[in-house]
Amino acid sequence: MQPSPTPCHVCSCAALELVECYGTFARVTSDCKPWPRGGALGICRGCGCVQAVADDGWREEASQIYRNYSIWHQSGGAEQSVFDAFGQAASRSRRILDRLQREVALPVRGRLLDIGCGNGSLLSTASQLLPEWSLAGTEFDDKYRARIEAIPNVEGLHTGPLRDIPGQFDLVTMSHVFEHLTAPATLLELLPAMLKPNGHLLIQVPNYKENPFELTVADHCSHFCPSSLAKIVSGAGYTLRILATDWVPREITLLAQPGVSPPVAIPDLPETSTAVASALSWLNAMREKARRSCNGRRFGIFGTSIAGTWLYSELGDRVSFFIDEDLQRAGKNHLGVPIVLPLDAPQDSLVFVALPQPLAGTVMSRLRHPAPSAVSYLTVDSL
Repeated sequence: MQPSPTPCHVCSCAALELVECYGTFARVTSDCKPWPRGGALGICRGCGCVQAVADDGWREEASQIYRNYSIWHQSGGAEQSVFDAFGQAASRSRRILDRLQREVALPVRGRLLDIGCGNGSLLSTASQLLPEWSLAGTEFDDKYRARIEAIPNVEGLHTGPLRDIPGQFDLVTMSHVFEHLTAPATLLELLPAMLKPNGHLLIQVPNYKENPFELTVADHCSHFCPSSLAKIVSGAGYTLRILATDWVPREITLLAQPGVSPPVAIPDLPETSTAVASALSWLNAMREKARRSCNGRRFGIFGTSIAGTWLYSELGDRVSFFIDEDLQRAGKNHLGVPIVLPLDAPQDSLVFVALPQPLAGTVMSRLRHPAPSAVSYLTVDSL
């Protein structure tokens, strides 16, 4: 690996090592749109965080992406559904807050702040599950203000500095926000003053070790595994209460409170380098197998989120349809291509399941049951 002239955005360490071959991969935006190849990926020797090289070029790209951001556009703004092994769907916010209530004795009455609340999906779920709580959100613009402030029990949307938000909170949440931040440690330093005694911070991020597609997201500044996320949060003066990978598949849930905790070991650089190289090698194997397989029969891709969008970016007009189990997305188009339910897959077609194992095997078993017998499903082996 070669050194980068740009320091780590987490710990400011100058020893950021570049990952070779990253620029050969198509990239996607976090709102599931194709993005040009390029950018640079690095690993910090100091804190172990895998990250985009956040130079002026990356910042300009991120700014372009956010100016044209359309959250969950595949389903008309409805939050993405997460499926369990039996094919039962629930929103990500519902799964997170349901599990939180089982794991933590939350007060009957409290106050919640959702940082980076988007169009208010988590706040809407909290309004149902925590009906006696007061809710608030933050965003960088007013785009969804009317929608958010119409949610029952929402006291307001804040678009200014966090330090200007009055009062303290029992729970501060960041769901798929922390990976976008160019100064995550700075934000963590602000939050203890905003939490009530015994208040909690909940962070939800993708897990690149279980989801290699995460590495292709152009506007994600950090790419976390459990140990690197724990290192950053504990290093900012928090006690870790929960560090889990089973609340939402392929994602990390971290629950913490302000307070000193034992130091978390820095992820080993050779081990991290091997994990990243393995993930990129697996992505390369997937695109090569898909390229070899998409000639002759009608070719479809399972899923319309990051993974499906990335594979489409590598294949282009050779893709004739998407399959999605999400009823909110079926019947619409993604990237100009129709989205169909598994039962409606075209006869004699081949569907590529762009998911890591063992999840891909579980999904394929589920899809084969209702699908026409002439439909074939294909994936790649484990990392």
